[in-house]
Amino acid sequence: MKESVFWGLVVAAVLPVSAQTAATVRVMSGGTLRLPGRMESFVPFVRTLNWKVNTTPVGLLDADISKGSVDSRLAANHVSYADGKVSASVSNGVVRINCRYVCRRDVADSVWGVRLKLNADSFKGCSWRFGDVKGTFPEKKSRGAKNKARYLELCMPDGVLYGVSFDEPVEMEWIDNRNWGSDAFIVTFGRLSPHAVRKGDVFEFGFVLGDASRRRLGVAFDRQELVKEGPEWVNVDYVKNIVPGSALDFSGMSSRYGSPAGKFGWLKNVGGHFEFEKLPGRRQRFYGVNLCSDANYPDKALADEVVERFMRLGYNSMRFHHHDGAWRGKKDLFDYFMSRAIEKGLYITTDLYVSRRVRWDALGVDRKGEVPMGMYKAMCLFHEPTYNDFMAYVREFMEHVNPYTGRRYADEPGMPFISIINEGALDGVWSSLKSDPLFVDEWKRWSAKNPKGGMLDYMTDRERTFMARFRKFWKEDLKAKAMLSNQNRGPYSEALNQVKREYYDYVDRHFYRGHPKFPLKSWRLPATVGHGNPLGDRKFFLSGLSEARVAELPFAVSEWNCGAPSSFRSLGALAFGAVAASERWDAAWRFAYSHRAEKMREGRHQMSYFDLSTDPLNQASDRAALALFLRGDGDGSSASMKVDPAKASIVVTTPRTCGFHAKEGEVQAGPLRCSIYGTPTTAFAVSLDGKRLDVSRRVLFTHLTDVQADGSVFSDSTRTLLYDWGKGGCVARDGKVEVRLSIAKPERCTVYALGTDGNRKCRIKSRIEDGSLLFTANVRQPFGACFHYEIESSD
Repeated sequence: MKESVFWGLVVAAVLPVSAQTAATVRVMSGGTLRLPGRMESFVPFVRTLNWKVNTTPVGLLDADISKGSVDSRLAANHVSYADGKVSASVSNGVVRINCRYVCRRDVADSVWGVRLKLNADSFKGCSWRFGDVKGTFPEKKSRGAKNKARYLELCMPDGVLYGVSFDEPVEMEWIDNRNWGSDAFIVTFGRLSPHAVRKGDVFEFGFVLGDASRRRLGVAFDRQELVKEGPEWVNVDYVKNIVPGSALDFSGMSSRYGSPAGKFGWLKNVGGHFEFEKLPGRRQRFYGVNLCSDANYPDKALADEVVERFMRLGYNSMRFHHHDGAWRGKKDLFDYFMSRAIEKGLYITTDLYVSRRVRWDALGVDRKGEVPMGMYKAMCLFHEPTYNDFMAYVREFMEHVNPYTGRRYADEPGMPFISIINEGALDGVWSSLKSDPLFVDEWKRWSAKNPKGGMLDYMTDRERTFMARFRKFWKEDLKAKAMLSNQNRGPYSEALNQVKREYYDYVDRHFYRGHPKFPLKSWRLPATVGHGNPLGDRKFFLSGLSEARVAELPFAVSEWNCGAPSSFRSLGALAFGAVAASERWDAAWRFAYSHRAEKMREGRHQMSYFDLSTDPLNQASDRAALALFLRGDGDGSSASMKVDPAKASIVVTTPRTCGFHAKEGEVQAGPLRCSIYGTPTTAFAVSLDGKRLDVSRRVLFTHLTDVQADGSVFSDSTRTLLYDWGKGGCVARDGKVEVRLSIAKPERCTVYALGTDGNRKCRIKSRIEDGSLLFTANVRQPFGACFHYEIESSD
């Protein structure tokens, strides 16, 4: 064993304490330490000076916590950097923490320590002290502060003062992350001066945590959490196909202009929005789902079933995605699926490059294996053989004649919008690209002419050249009429927007909340997942989407989702639909419906991060987006959206759709008033007959709590690290709301609990009070979990 480096072994408590009621410090999976009654946590970390490596602690499945310690692995970017243990004990009301890590690899210019992330809005004005240096967290952005000291004090917003003590000075620093767009102050302590470490080096550090409010602190180790059917969780019978004519049959929204798709000619840009050439003056919107990989190629019977399902779910569009790798070998299934969708009035969008595999030698490059996906996208901008390979595929794809329609893809008005290269921005590969021999000479030539230019300048310049060439090919060689877009991930600048004005027909971008991260292996469990409520953010979580807009062009979001297993994902569609409608967006596609054809079939399938085909919660929530955005309920001055970050709540009120997300209490949204019991809730009511909600004769009420995979395993009670998705199926968290709906002639209304297919399962007792209809929406019903209720008037 190599020489140990000690940052401090604590020998004394911060302040004397009395025997008041104990507060508990929780030791979470991986060694994260959560303060009593708070979300703030001490987190062990290692990072490099350039921030390319910035680890998080990962707990190990089936870790033994019986000996007062937890196993901890520090990992980032699918690489493990150190293994260790974090132990905790209590003496005289203070908590002693000891950490010991062994480096798994050499790390140059590294910084080791413990960090504490603080919400800036909450901690503004709170005091801090690093030894003899002290201050308060400021209202406005600051440079932060640092010192080398033996003790640290930190005041919480509720007035509780915590102290951390060391037996010898350690480096301490707080950083104002608001300077980089994050609503947080980061407090760190440890060995913060950059230094090199080698594989096998041992790092040990410890500290004592005390409470200056004189509470005696205790310690508890959080155990892994298994989610399964039981008192808290109710089985969900997820039936996907919608009963025709039921309250969940939204086909009237998807087929307002009839079928087949394309009957009104090509789509065009009129005043920054979509219109059909044969329906002048009528603005068009599109809302649908993505299909990925194998799900683009269902057998013909399943294709018929899925197209009918999409139509009844209310979608009027679908996006073929990650299809290009298998297309050549599965054209017949793809053509049939496309033709059936168009026949039912579903408009198609797709990309011309997503993930098709290309060998290096096919591009004339003497390297083994396949070109990384991100590299291929970048090379299309500067490497002529790659550009030619791409254009050859585009020609083959667009000139293919679909035998079921008799038309080339290029002549298909039912596929009126095309993204050229999916997520082709250079920033994701820039660090590796700059050192690649294929790019070095290109960069030298360009930077000699543009000595002050950087990555974004280069990307903008090459995008202009690429788009000019591609658009000429599209219009003159292919004679194609579909609208074009590109660069749907960012970054964004006014210079790049000018390129879009010149060469794009519409603007597209992507958005995710709760996207998983994989600390050990790419797209392999365990996965870190976000369970925080996005409505509590200082900056509204959807506000950044508009930065990509160009006023003269239609705006689309071809990928969006609040992914599973986030406990707050049900609020996503309500918020998204309200914003999309109020800001007059033009198209959106949920990512995704499915990544596998098999999971589109009826049956009990394993949940996944994004797929609505296995997630009844997100599928149920999507009805809010359909009503608010596609039907247009969220348009105009009569619609309102109020977000309260302090309560982490949202209320949406429109004449035909009203809803909310809230943690607790009573919430009013127009004629809908609900009292929440048991769990944070998303709820909304939609008029089904097109009338105002308060006079509608048929209303859909949706009540959503949380849904998780049955048998899923998380690291601890925070559910931020997922180990296992379970064996299949899902369960809903129990909860209820008392519903009060001010509606005309409530005495003539009957309330039905619905299955996920819209089938009436049972009648729900209701009563009349002060001229309003009252009933209880309870997740737990005799048939299992219930999300939807139909309110029908007999008049």
